[in-house]
Amino acid sequence: MPAVARCFWGFLHLGDQILCRSIDWIRGARYLPCEVSSAGLPNVDDFVALCFYYSKEAGFGNQASLETLRLKKSAEVAKWLGIAMAFVIEDRWSSDLNRAVVVPMPKHPEEKKGYNQALELARVVVDSLTQQGYRIVLEDDVVGKKLPISSTEIRSSCRKDFDCAVRRHEENLVVLKQLDRPVAVIIDDVRTTGASVAALAKKLREAGARRVYAAVISRDAVIKDVGRCIVKEIYEVHDYYDDNYPYTLDELAEIYSAAIHWRREWGPIRSLAAKLKDGAELIGLLRQLPSFSLAQQKAAELRGSLELAIKLGAVPLPMGWGEYPKLLMEYGRGVVDPPLLIFRMGRPLNFVEWPVAVVGTRDPTESGLKAAAEVGRLLAKRGVPVVTGLARGVDTAAVKGARSAGGWVIGVWPALWRRVLESTEPRRTHIVLYREISYFLKRGNSTVVAEYAFGDDARRGFDQMLAARNRIISGMSRAVIIPESRYRERGWGTKYQVKYGIKAGRVVIVMKPSTDAEDVWRAFKYFVDRGAVEAKDPEDAVEIALSTNPL
Repeated sequence: MPAVARCFWGFLHLGDQILCRSIDWIRGARYLPCEVSSAGLPNVDDFVALCFYYSKEAGFGNQASLETLRLKKSAEVAKWLGIAMAFVIEDRWSSDLNRAVVVPMPKHPEEKKGYNQALELARVVVDSLTQQGYRIVLEDDVVGKKLPISSTEIRSSCRKDFDCAVRRHEENLVVLKQLDRPVAVIIDDVRTTGASVAALAKKLREAGARRVYAAVISRDAVIKDVGRCIVKEIYEVHDYYDDNYPYTLDELAEIYSAAIHWRREWGPIRSLAAKLKDGAELIGLLRQLPSFSLAQQKAAELRGSLELAIKLGAVPLPMGWGEYPKLLMEYGRGVVDPPLLIFRMGRPLNFVEWPVAVVGTRDPTESGLKAAAEVGRLLAKRGVPVVTGLARGVDTAAVKGARSAGGWVIGVWPALWRRVLESTEPRRTHIVLYREISYFLKRGNSTVVAEYAFGDDARRGFDQMLAARNRIISGMSRAVIIPESRYRERGWGTKYQVKYGIKAGRVVIVMKPSTDAEDVWRAFKYFVDRGAVEAKDPEDAVEIALSTNPL
């Protein structure tokens, strides 16, 4: 039998393959779109689905989706999936298993589509749990079907009316005998609406069950809900997560608390980089500081946010951890404080070439757009990652240019998610990815970096967060290229980018304008006067950037 394990990041390891990112991993969230529970399933005390199911139309898949499709044709697949299901069932309901019966979703003998997949899964589940010492039994003749009507036929006739579907399923089920155990565990392969599970649960209550649980391999309907808070293309890629991650959740919460509460008044952060470079551990250094006790006291307030962020696909990168950008850590040895902790979604920050930042105005001229796209394309052709601030205009053009050449793009945004409270009753909180991030990550070869998991973690205004994120853009880059900017008296984000870059010793390159626009020329002269290097065109800008040594 293959070994089954669930790693720190919630992936189900089944032998040498990764089955999926377990849905149960995000179950504990108090926020509606990410909650996967028995809600909406009458008579079911608890429900668990191991994995998301992605149909062909989704354009993306996981191993569980492939195995679920194979299960319809081959009972051999049940041997693998049933073992994984037994693992999760034991993890979830172990205290009730010695007085439980396993009941597969019934199938009429004349029903189409071959054998009963649920029955094959149930047999393996019982086998596996019995080997673990549980006195659990299989009962496949408690409830039967009157007619060979499939769930698909019922869904088609009832359309989106869940109550109608439950009634149709109930009408087609009959109790064949009474149970002699108080707990029933329903087994099925896929849950779509859950109407068949709800109907079977009611019949099991009539047969004497006092508690009813339900477990399936995959669930597909839920993706419509959690799509607001995760990007499936990122969430399911195991290569984006390190199973040897060294920090506990409590340690991360302490670091996150220090990063937030000491943002302004804490000076020692600038000396940390040198000590970490020599091999010291961040949490150990922090705990030596007398003032760290305050951050520890407040860590509990942030633990929930941190845990939810991890479960939704964010990877916290504390300063000093291998994936924390080396250039950003070195940045702290100057006069600008880098974050103690950043969050990453998407491709890991394992650089072969140091990235280059491309930023500028949100309202570029046509020539400015072309220049930004060309800079992005040229950098990508040289194998250099492009860092931007995810703003419209120059940032977006640079991303398009880099992607046109197959390049790696890294977007930096203040936070990953925001909490939205519905105005209607009952009032519910939703977790929503910032639109800029959701759109950006749906393309391959992408990474998003943020200083905060949730916008309200920061305890500061969003405009302040936007300005502060500029130090991350310049800090993690070897150079900063500005294809075009427009002079502003107030609200001029590119000015902060140049300020942070020059303060930290980064080369800031501003391209000579190809327009007569007065505010573009004024911005160009402003930056040159403050130490930026002039470039005559995109090729010149890229050559200057790549000739610099940031260390």
